[in-house]
Amino acid sequence: MKNFPKKFNYGDIVLVEWYDAYTSAHGWTAQKDLLEATACLCFSVGRYIGKNKAGDVLLAGSWDMDTTPTCNNVSGRPIQMIQKVTLLRKGKKS
Repeated sequence: MKNFPKKFNYGDIVLVEWYDAYTSAHGWTAQKDLLEATACLCFSVGRYIGKNKAGDVLLAGSWDMDTTPTCNNVSGRPIQMIQKVTLLRKGKKS
């Protein structure tokens, strides 16, 4: 995904579809088997935090909006791995 949509705001709940990197499953592997391997399509749901300096899209698994917006279980996905992002629910304004 070259141009990440700017329609998401801090705290929105989003579904991210992304391809994970892979490695050979067992020690020595024949070249023909490696050439047939493909990346896995994965799905992550979380609160959209934004992008870091490297351009990775950050999602929080846990979120607290009672006092100061804080989050936990933050994971990043390189923008190049992301295929699609879908808004599931708008976040609550702080």
